[in-house]
This record gives sequence, C-alpha cells and structure tokens, in this order.
Amino acid sequence: MDDIVFEVQVETKGWVGLGFSQDGTMTNADIVVGWVINNEPTLQDRFATGHTVPEMDSQQDYKLLKGYENETHTILRFQRKYNTCDQKDHVITNDTMRVIFAYHHDDPQQGNLMQHQKEGSRSLFLVGINQILNVETTPNTQAFEMRVSNISLPIADASFCWRKLFKFTPTSVNDVVIGFQPIWNMELAGAIDHIWLYHCDVIGSTATWDERQGERGYQCFAPETPPEYSNCSRIIASAVTGSMGTKVPQKSGYSFGQKSGESVYLLLEIVYTNWKRQATNEIHDSSGLAMIYTSETVPYQASTMTVGHTLGMSQIIPLDQMAFATMGYCDGEYTKKALPTDGVYVYEIFIRSKIKISLTMRATQSLWNI
Repeated sequence: MDDIVFEVQVETKGWVGLGFSQDGTMTNADIVVGWVINNEPTLQDRFATGHTVPEMDSQQDYKLLKGYENETHTILRFQRKYNTCDQKDHVITNDTMRVIFAYHHDDPQQGNLMQHQKEGSRSLFLVGINQILNVETTPNTQAFEMRVSNISLPIADASFCWRKLFKFTPTSVNDVVIGFQPIWNMELAGAIDHIWLYHCDVIGSTATWDERQGERGYQCFAPETPPEYSNCSRIIASAVTGSMGTKVPQKSGYSFGQKSGESVYLLLEIVYTNWKRQATNEIHDSSGLAMIYTSETVPYQASTMTVGHTLGMSQIIPLDQMAFATMGYCDGEYTKKALPTDGVYVYEIFIRSKIKISLTMRATQSLWNI
C-alpha cells in the first residue's frame, strides 16, 4: 500500500492540528489542520518554518475521508502517501517519527488560525516495526521484569535520570534472550526520553553486587552512586517513547555466557524529560523493561559490540572552539580476533549520544555510513 490513514479524536469543537518534524518542534514541520463548521469538515495541508502560523502548502497531499463533531469531540479521518514527493512534507517511514499536535477550542475565523491553546509532541512508530508482539511464545519462553521502584520525579528539575541494578539467574545454561518489551507508565507518555539496559562485568566477589541489586536505585551520576555501576557499560537493549519492543532475528538468541547456576547483573537506566507537562504535583513512576528469554536451543548466536570513545576528566576542550570532534577507532587487528571469518549480520544499532554522531562500519565488501 502507498497510503497511510490517520484518525484524530480530540476533545474540542475548534481546530485540530497534527504534524511531523525532525525534533518535535514546529521548525520545518509538515502539518495538517482541520475543523468542522455547520457539519462541513475542512482539511488543509500546511507547513511551518518556525513557531508561527503554519503556511498553506501549494501541494495539498492530505485527502479528507471523514470529519464530524459530536457534543464534545472533533473527529477527522484522512490519508496521504508515505512519500508525497513534496519537499515540504516529511516522508513517513518505519523509523521513529516525531509527531506534534495542537488544538484550539474555537474554529478559525474566516480561515485564519488562532494560536493553539494546547500543544505537545510524541515519538512514535507509525508503521511496521520489529515488534516484540511477534515473538512466538512456547512453554519454554519466560519473561524477566525490571522496573524502577515507584521513584518520585522532582518538580524542580528539567530532566531526571535513575538507575537500578537487577540480578538475573537463568534457569539453565542454554537460556538465551530473544526480545525486550518496554513497560510504560501511560500517565507519563512522552515524558520518558529513553530506557537503557546495560550488561555488567562483575569483577571479583558477587557479595557486594548481591547487596546492590536489592537496593531501590540511585540518581544517575550522584556522589552516592555505587562504584559497581561503572562496570555496567555494555548496552544490550533500549527503548524510546512509542516503542513496542524489539526481538532478535529468528533462530537466534543473545547469551550472557553464564556458567551453570551463575547469575547475571543488569543495570536499568531511565531518563525523564518534560514531565512537568504531565502533572502539576509530584508524580511517581515504575516503568521498565521485560526481558523475554527461552531455554530452547537456537542455531545462531547474537551478541553486542560497543564502539566509541570513553570521555573522562583528562579530555580538555580548548576555549572558544566552534566545534570539537572526538573520534574512536576499532582497528581490524582487534575485530578479526572476535568476529568470525565469514562475517556477521548487523540487525540493530544503538546510538548512545546527545550530539551529532557519525558511525562508519567497514567490511571486506561493504561500507555503511550512518
């Protein structure tokens, strides 16, 4: 199919707007606006260059299918092509889409939009993703839940990060992970920036680790953060708002390489932003991840490889620099010791960076720039 169909149901009897942008703001956003007056629906394809009234698009790519009002809501159904070939429209893909929305309680006057009274943004998957819902469950399939413990989000902060340690004891040495599913607190929809899960490298005795895994957790990078947390750096799963979960390819599984009766320690990290829009009083959260695993034998082994550059206090950026590049290299002399000679298949990439990043993967016959 070349088209995608949307339906919006908003508690207003005024105009309604839905859009797509690169970063969740109105800058260079692709926007569709609609309303109903005297049982006559109107739909307009617009675009925004900034935080101003969106301009009318000369190429109208949204087709109205249905529009009406009831006593409380405005309902609009419309469709468009995934790729409209319009430079002012965003291509809808199976990647994470930054969806923005806004509405007003009054209809436009003579077609002129008033500034919105309510607005917001969400990061969503709109089309076919590798969902955990497709994982075939069997009697040998189990789930291990990892949640933060009803933590309190401070009203004064603009962002907040929490980490909690978990101990996972496989039922057998054959246990492999086949997928991950986020556990969302729907009251905080859009307020969770991301969830990360790290595999920890245990050095020495596990006694201290066993004590830590029973604790409530710690705020990220706080002075009281246990030193053991610094040994948890291998990312094995991630989720952002809108994610339904991921799975490894069929007939594959991720093994922790544990011995019989040996436990694995995992660190859950959740970062929150913009939760002040969700509530005026202090709110609590118990979101997390469910790890799906099976004891069934799989023919192919999945694993993770971390590539990058560790930042530390010894790295100094000179004053007055307009740009500063940090580069990390993984030489072929090292990768050939860990990777099989016939190569590997890359099925998922986690980008752990708040700034612009360029990743190049070079193989014998292929080169990918990300």
